Amino acid sequence: LGLRVPPLEFRIALQKEFVLYMAGVYAEELQRAIENQRFKRSWEPLTERYLKHKERMGWSTKIWEATGLLRDSITYWRVQRPINGWAIGIDQKAHYKTETGLNLPVRLVALWMEYGTGDHAEKGDGQPGFPGMPARPLFRPLRDRLSRDIGLHYQTFIRENADAVDELLSIALVGGLGKQ
Repeated sequence: LGLRVPPLEFRIALQKEFVLYMAGVYAEELQRAIENQRFKRSWEPLTERYLKHKERMGWSTKIWEATGLLRDSITYWRVQRPINGWAIGIDQKAHYKTETGLNLPVRLVALWMEYGTGDHAEKGDGQPGFPGMPARPLFRPLRDRLSRDIGLHYQTFIRENADAVDELLSIALVGGLGKQ
């Protein structure tokens, strides 16, 4: 047929770039989902008591947002385990500083929001008799949506990076990719 398959090195390099691209897309989509309240219909509403507290404090009344610190702390970073790739989550250095001196990790609040606390905890490790907070999943439904649309994201990646992909392919085809 005369079809030339790109060398393995090219496909591996392209895959690595696409994974990095998707980490950025996921982080941006998480921030956008909080801003736009994308999954609000599936989330239990905030209690009246907490809504009034947020209003008194001058915080956002949106779910998954109070001061904006959590949304702004969503990022991605390189990981080696369990596989070599990228992790998407909350910056581990981000902490809420409370009036009482509590230094609360933002990633812990995100975990509580995602899985719930007390009787509401999805993992079965809730504390009986402690009502806690219901799960309001954000990371998981967005991950599922991005996975379902992965082909569209790949097409966008190729289109947005056409020049770099062409350059990478030309280097690979002349046998120089592994020597860069």
